Amino acid sequence: MDVSSGTSFNSTWSGCSSLTSFPSMSFVSGTSFNSTWNGCTSLTEFPANMFDSSSASNYENAFTNTNLSETSIDNILVSIDTSAVENGIFTQTGGSKPSVSIGNVAIDSLLAKGWRIQVTGLYGYVPPYSYYGGAGIGEGIL
Repeated sequence: MDVSSGTSFNSTWSGCSSLTSFPSMSFVSGTSFNSTWNGCTSLTEFPANMFDSSSASNYENAFTNTNLSETSIDNILVSIDTSAVENGIFTQTGGSKPSVSIGNVAIDSLLAKGWRIQVTGLYGYVPPYSYYGGAGIGEGIL
């Protein structure tokens, strides 16, 4: 499927509970991924480099209520960081937390670029940051 000219992917695969892995696609023109994979409760595998060339800054609720593996969440965070977009929002809940050596490093880089981040495991949550409205129990946005 060629989605390379698509821009808004808001809620595109939302609620697709039977989806376990996502194929590699070009999201080069993507600008918004709000709730794109929200509720894909069986989604565990997500490829690397999917957002490297994207100009998107809106990944709010993009990966909430998923079951992503540590490698997959690391892939996503590194790819968004590689895009060099500033001042975005990213939300992920369910599944594994990012790894210390890869995912958390990408989070630190994104935070330095002005991103608000919510991931499983609350990496880096330190007051005075406040919980973001709509965050699940035990989850917070930096």
